[in-house]
Amino acid sequence: MDEALRRRYNERKQAIKKARRRRAIIRLVIRAAVVLLAIIILISVIVSSCGKKEVSDADLPQSEVEYTSSVEQQPEPTLPKVAADMETPSDVNSRFVAILSLEKNEIIASKSMHERIYPASLTKIMTLLVAFENNPDLDKTFTVTNAIIDPLYREEATLAGFLDGEAVTIRDLLYGTVLPSGAEAAESVAIATSGSIKDFLKLMNKKAKDMGLKNTHFANVTGLHDKQNYSTAYDMAAILSEALKHPLCREIMETYQYTTAPTDKHPSGVPLTSTIFSYMYGTEPEGSDILGGKTGYTDQAGYCIAAFGKADDGSEYICITAKGDSRWPAVYDQINLFSMYAK
Repeated sequence: MDEALRRRYNERKQAIKKARRRRAIIRLVIRAAVVLLAIIILISVIVSSCGKKEVSDADLPQSEVEYTSSVEQQPEPTLPKVAADMETPSDVNSRFVAILSLEKNEIIASKSMHERIYPASLTKIMTLLVAFENNPDLDKTFTVTNAIIDPLYREEATLAGFLDGEAVTIRDLLYGTVLPSGAEAAESVAIATSGSIKDFLKLMNKKAKDMGLKNTHFANVTGLHDKQNYSTAYDMAAILSEALKHPLCREIMETYQYTTAPTDKHPSGVPLTSTIFSYMYGTEPEGSDILGGKTGYTDQAGYCIAAFGKADDGSEYICITAKGDSRWPAVYDQINLFSMYAK
C-alpha cells in the first residue's frame, strides 16, 4: 500500500471513530434529557398531590357523582352548647330527652341525651335535609316502582300512597317522606338523588360527620330497625336545628295537610297529613306553640318525637323525646316539656 492510500485509509478510519464518538455523545445527552424530564414530572406530581385534601372512599358516592346543592352555601354547623345550669326534667315518661334553645344554640334541659337511641322515623329528618341540599331541581320527577314499594309493604312500613309507575316530583317526595312518614317516598327520593340508597347513605353519614356528630350512624333512610341505624337525643336536636335553617325544610315540617301534584295514577294528587299534628292539634301547651316536627316508632325505639315550637316571646325551642312507652305519654311529655322550658 503506497503512502497516499495509507493516509486516506487512516483519515477515513479516524473519521469513522469521530462519528461513532459523536453518536455516542448524542445518545448519552438524549438519555440524560429523558431522565431529567422524568425527574421533573415526578417532582411536579408529588407537589400537586401534597396540595390536595385527602378524601376517604367512605366520603364519596360509589359512582363518584358530583352533587350540586339546591341551596346557597350555609355557614359551618355549630354544635349546640350545654348550659351551665342545664336541668334534668322530672316526671317524664320518655327515657331520653334534649331541649335546645335555638336562640342560644344551647341545651337547657336533658335526660341521658348522649346515650345511643334507635331514632326510628326521626331518621327521615336527615333524609329530608340531605335530599334537599343535593337536589338543584325540586320539580324533577322520579318514577316510583314496585321494586321499592313491595319490600316496604312486606315489612309493614308506613307508606305515603304512591303507586308503581307514578312519576312524582322531588318536592312531593319530600312532603311524602315527612308528613305521613312514607317509607317509599324516602327511598325514592334517595335513589332520585344519588342513584342508589347505598350512595345516598354515604351522603347522610358524611353530613353527620361534617356536623361533628360522633354518636350517629345511618344504615337506612327510613328508620326501620337496624342496629347500625342509631343516634342520640342530642344529635337529633342538632340535626333538626340544621334542617330548620332551610325555609323549605321548615315549611314541610310545619305543614299539617298537603296534596301532591296530579299524576296519571292520582289525577287529584295524593292527600298527605302530618303525623305529629294528628297528635298535637287541640293539645297545645299553654304559653307556647308547637310549630312542627316528626314522629317515629318501632318496637325497639319506642315512641320518638322531634318537635320545634315557639314561646310567647318569639324564641324557638327544639324538644327531642325518645323511647316513650306508648303514644300518648310521649305526646304529653312534649306538651309538658314545652310548657316548662319554652317560655
